[in-house]
Amino acid sequence: MQGAVHVFERTVGAWAQVQVLTGGPDDDAFADGDFFGAAVALDGDTAAIGAPLDEVGSIGAAGRVYVFARGAGAWARVERLAAASPVANEGVVRSVAVSGLTVLASRLGAPGRLRAWFRASSDVGWVLQTMLFAADQTLFDDFGGRLALEGDIALVGAPLQPASPTFGERGAAYVFRRSGAAWSLETKLLPPDDPRPTEFAKQFGYVAQRNGRALIGAPNSSVEGILFRGRAYLFEQDAGAWPLRSIMTPGVPLVPGDSLRQFTFGSSVALAPGFLAIGSRAASVQEVNDDRGAVQTCIGTPPALGATLDSDSGLQQTPDLAFKDGFEPC
Repeated sequence: MQGAVHVFERTVGAWAQVQVLTGGPDDDAFADGDFFGAAVALDGDTAAIGAPLDEVGSIGAAGRVYVFARGAGAWARVERLAAASPVANEGVVRSVAVSGLTVLASRLGAPGRLRAWFRASSDVGWVLQTMLFAADQTLFDDFGGRLALEGDIALVGAPLQPASPTFGERGAAYVFRRSGAAWSLETKLLPPDDPRPTEFAKQFGYVAQRNGRALIGAPNSSVEGILFRGRAYLFEQDAGAWPLRSIMTPGVPLVPGDSLRQFTFGSSVALAPGFLAIGSRAASVQEVNDDRGAVQTCIGTPPALGATLDSDSGLQQTPDLAFKDGFEPC
């Protein structure tokens, strides 16, 4: 399993493959079983690609992040990033994110926790800037399992964090902010609805951010008594605070009679200016229980401004998105 990343570009409404990226025949990631491409992030002309089981020197399965840059229409590798003190079988690169000249990657660190680390480019190359962790992270809360980075703001999901020692997998998301070269925790976001016995495993923490907004999925949330239907929460930055703007739930199922089927709405999320997309990995599309998955899209202004729901070409959308708390579909 050498791994590869396929690069597609859209021209005149059509997508075409333009290049296939690999670690290269002279790199450890080209060896079998290194899983090059297990995590991918893209920002403009920079791509960060994880190889979680890559060897670092003689240390097996320590993991690396490969940084590629696009120039003159082609992608080329510019750097390989690894932990300063690699550990065998550590499985570095649980998730990656990139924004401008900063790469963020999560790694499994002692004692089995996931931590986030940064490398920022400079004239002398990429150097480790800091490692991030939360004081209240728990042993298996998947801190860093989902990442979103934009400018000086890092959004770090911990979807398996328990609400209490006996109330598991509610989830959380942490907002870190950079000032100069120093990063600090700005706030911790939690699902606002009170936990109930049927919602002990919301798994809030599937994250995306853009332009001061944070979209966070909780795919295991129950909706109207139906387990694992899922929710997505939209937060908006306001003077250092991140108040909740909307709660979204899945609309009418695509397949009649599938109303009790697990939907896992919020199992993946994406944000762009005037656009959001929310994935439901267990949605039925053509027949009950086919688990093909679906993506619901929303194009327009934010929910409170009352724009209309629309769909984007090539994305599967259910008929409607239901927005709670008085907000209209976007």
